[in-house]
Amino acid sequence: MPSPRWKTPRQIGRSLWLRARHRGRALGECILIGLVATPAGLAFSRIGIPVPWLLGPLFAGLLMALATRRPWRVPRSVHTVAQALMGVAFGLRLPPDVFGIIGPRLPAMALLVLVTALLSIGNGFLLWRWARIDPATGFLGSIPGAAGSIVAAAGDLGADARLVAVLQYLRVLLVAFVTPFAVQHLAPLIAGSNSPVVPVPEPASFQA
Repeated sequence: MPSPRWKTPRQIGRSLWLRARHRGRALGECILIGLVATPAGLAFSRIGIPVPWLLGPLFAGLLMALATRRPWRVPRSVHTVAQALMGVAFGLRLPPDVFGIIGPRLPAMALLVLVTALLSIGNGFLLWRWARIDPATGFLGSIPGAAGSIVAAAGDLGADARLVAVLQYLRVLLVAFVTPFAVQHLAPLIAGSNSPVVPVPEPASFQA
């Protein structure tokens, strides 16, 4: 049985220095990403872009990656904390009285959820066959709603988070700008000319 190989003080010092250097570089990159993402979120919020604190940093991150020609990553611990905060934020947006509203409409809503899931699976299948995107990425990129949480969980589910983000936020932009027009102009035509027109908020107030 070979005897254990002990590290010399020089090797231990070098190992600790390399570890500290790696952590320092990761922390520096994390700070730099924050300095780039924060102004982008503020700018998108001022302009009135939907979900500005998701789309702004996403756009800034894409430009940053293209300009430097390399991927940027935040530390795993920061990524985990961000996922937890996003999960809590999305959960707190659900008002308690919504359960009383859902009750009488539960069968119709269950059917709608089923149809939406089937359409998402079909769209993901078409992306896989025609665009050569892996099934997990195609399916997650096609799920409507909760874009932020889906993108945050994409990597853990084996999908390409970058492609999922592009697909999800293209959908967010399309829905945010098409839905007000559809509700304002098409809904009265479907319901009848005597139906009152419901005021629709501006696209900036829509949430994915």
